[in-house]
Amino acid sequence: LSRVSTDTSESQERGDTFTSHALSCICKDGFVGDGLTCYDPKLCSDSSCCDRGYHWSSEKGCVDIDECSLPNSPCTPPQICHNTPGSYECPEPSSKNRAAASSQSVQFYCGNTVCPSGTDCINSQCVDPCENYATLNDDWRSTNNTNTEVLHCDKDINWKGWYRLFLNQTSAHIPERCVESNRCGTHAPLWITQPHPTWSGEIVNRTVCNVWEGSCCHFRSHTIHVKLCHANYYVYKLVKPYTCLLAYCQQVVSERSLHYIIFFPFVRFTGGISGSGPKARASMSLFRNSNYTESYPPGQVFLPVGSPLYVGVSVEDTDPVLAAVLEDCYATHSPNPDDPTQYPLIQNKCPTDPQKVSIVESGSSLRARFSALLFLLQGEYRDIYLHCSLSLCNQRNYNCVPVSSTFHLSPPGGIKRKATVSTLSPWLGFSDLEVMSIFHAIV
Repeated sequence: LSRVSTDTSESQERGDTFTSHALSCICKDGFVGDGLTCYDPKLCSDSSCCDRGYHWSSEKGCVDIDECSLPNSPCTPPQICHNTPGSYECPEPSSKNRAAASSQSVQFYCGNTVCPSGTDCINSQCVDPCENYATLNDDWRSTNNTNTEVLHCDKDINWKGWYRLFLNQTSAHIPERCVESNRCGTHAPLWITQPHPTWSGEIVNRTVCNVWEGSCCHFRSHTIHVKLCHANYYVYKLVKPYTCLLAYCQQVVSERSLHYIIFFPFVRFTGGISGSGPKARASMSLFRNSNYTESYPPGQVFLPVGSPLYVGVSVEDTDPVLAAVLEDCYATHSPNPDDPTQYPLIQNKCPTDPQKVSIVESGSSLRARFSALLFLLQGEYRDIYLHCSLSLCNQRNYNCVPVSSTFHLSPPGGIKRKATVSTLSPWLGFSDLEVMSIFHAIV
């Protein structure tokens, strides 16, 4: 009962009949099941034959229990009950400012106890899977493996708990793109249809599809759990696919070559000027630490997604009475500051999400500084451009340090000049995985 294959003797022993070369099957008379797994009612007639989370059906064999359809839902609002094979999940929608729109943080239960975010119920305890996982180090799972002499099926494996993937002792991950058939040591390679999570500390769902007969999702898809660990690797809660021959693919983190570009344009002035004077110059830098004492040198810099960015903006002006104020900062996928698709970091002098963005200095000198967690825009690995709008405020007459509140009023006449600073080269460039390359651009 543990395998579906094209072997005639095995199919006769199992009691199922193959109806097409696509490996779809139905149970013979005298057997019950979903066509993929068949049971002999003479040997199995109650739930003792079924795994936890399943109940016995005289017509279908072991059937998943839909906990979400029970009168008393196991989840509490605003959680959304989501049934999974043999279990259930209680995801909470993530903040709208998080990069991956498809991302939902999942919370697990240990009996009647709700596990903290980022943990799972393992051996009746809420445990961080980043500290409790098994290793999966099968070189045949590589996307580069085209050998079909020995084929594997992950339906044969009794998956339990969480796994970290390796290829040749190097950390690996499940591909996010459709992989050609007859690779990864199997007929139909398994891949995930959404990007990996970009925020460490949360567990998310990901849909797993399979590639066969020219289709990127030929057989029934299923769901797994994924977590990005703080040490910049992924762990997966893997489950059996529904048929054979299907197996999880793996590939090693790759990095895309990027070039160092540096620009020194004049600041482009915008509206809102209430004073006059010579044009100012501004520069934007990326720093190594929260002390803002050492900026990155020319060349490539590699940082994991979810790590903090320390951004400094300074204005070249000889008038010490002036102070630089961060008005608005946002990210785009193009160098155009008027790009209609913008991802705000700072709006109206205040962080859009205080948990992700922190203003360190603004309105107290000719430099301004802020930090933000590194993220993917809409979960896409594309170049990112950073734009900031600055104003110069007269400290002699006004208190120029912004105060975040429900509403914000700027002192009339306090702004002397207003300008926009943008990275004219892509400041952030992403590789195909969780490691990204950063452009250090000064503008």
